Amino acid sequence: MNGIQEVGGSTPPGSTKIRFNNYILVFRNERMLNKNTKFFFYAKDIFTGTVLVLPILFVYFAIGITFGVVASETGISPLNTLLMSLFVYAGAAQLVAVQLIGVEASSFSIIFTILVINSRFFVMSSSISSYFHNFSFWQKLLYGIEITDATYAIHANRFKKYPIRKLEIFTTNVVGHIVWVLSTLV
Repeated sequence: MNGIQEVGGSTPPGSTKIRFNNYILVFRNERMLNKNTKFFFYAKDIFTGTVLVLPILFVYFAIGITFGVVASETGISPLNTLLMSLFVYAGAAQLVAVQLIGVEASSFSIIFTILVINSRFFVMSSSISSYFHNFSFWQKLLYGIEITDATYAIHANRFKKYPIRKLEIFTTNVVGHIVWVLSTLV
């Protein structure tokens, strides 16, 4: 049952006893077990995804603040800073783009530079693409949009050891993105 196993011992008649992350849960009937098992899997995936990215969030926060300050000093409005963090989501590319905007570089130069800087994500994504055979096109696209150097390292390491849990993967990526966006506004 993917991480949940039955535990021996006495349980009330008609009940099921399972172990979940060192907790023992007793369900009185199968319908209750099936409903709650799904919830606990979701909760476990969200919790695990958040815990995996937690150490990195401090770095995201520091660099996000730095980006916000640099963007502000360059004269970029808070709304445009927010939109850039929301839609570009690439720290190095955003910092370079802000500097290029500050020296009034051409749009082509800015876009080309960002594409060159972010081209490493194509290599990273292709190196772990064999793990995504059960993902739909849109899930692959969303993963590709949300990938960072840090989340790539987390996922490349986890994919070799554990089965892929979609909610865990997307939680890791989305929590990092949320912290990044919010930190640029500070």
